[in-house]
Amino acid sequence: MKIKYKYILAVIVIILTTAFVTDFVVRRTIVSDKNIQKEGVIEEIQGSNSDLNNIKKDTSKEDKISNCPFGLCMGQSLDEIKKLTGESNVKEVSKDFYELHTVPKPHPSFSTYIVLIDSEIGVCKVNAISDDIITSVYGTELKSQFEAIQSQLEKTYGKEKKYDFLSAGSIWRESNDWMMGLLKKERFLSSYWTLKESDESNKVIKLRNINTISLQATAISQEKGYISLGYEFNNFQDCAKKIKDKEASSL
Repeated sequence: MKIKYKYILAVIVIILTTAFVTDFVVRRTIVSDKNIQKEGVIEEIQGSNSDLNNIKKDTSKEDKISNCPFGLCMGQSLDEIKKLTGESNVKEVSKDFYELHTVPKPHPSFSTYIVLIDSEIGVCKVNAISDDIITSVYGTELKSQFEAIQSQLEKTYGKEKKYDFLSAGSIWRESNDWMMGLLKKERFLSSYWTLKESDESNKVIKLRNINTISLQATAISQEKGYISLGYEFNNFQDCAKKIKDKEASSL
């Protein structure tokens, strides 16, 4: 568990220092209870209308959450996340980065969720991390899980740009070196969906305010690895700029 947590923190470092895509990678309703005073028929009708309006607003909120990855939406505040998941399920692991033990829409392949939540901008990035996957030195089981998740993503977001290669000059070229190459960061298995806010070809993309999706396989050892899935929302660059500005101001 300590080893895996180290990798979770490594993901945070990646988020802090880079955006997901380069040419190389080669990267949940609380209906508020209002006590409406009903005095006479008119006030009773007004109270009913107010109640209906509240229900409509909350239904709209539910619909929005149901259309966000894992039920986590762009711009949600930390307080909103705590209401959705339960405060005890939210743990700050670094400045503005929070580990969620549960999410409104969990996926069976993932057990840990790391969310970047700026105090002013709100949620701008979500990373889901799988449990450890025991695999052969050929990476068979890890690759199988990667491909299964990739296939699910394709159904919603369309065709990805996939990177599956071994770096030039690597000595880990044999089939039984597959996991070692991945461990040494000389082999890569990742897929990216670069999505634009103006993209009219996929209404889901625009509704979810997603800019970039990344799926990546990572090795922990020659016989163990995990899958990570990241979503950068359209406000991610604003969050990234604030982080960099804070870092620069400390010099």
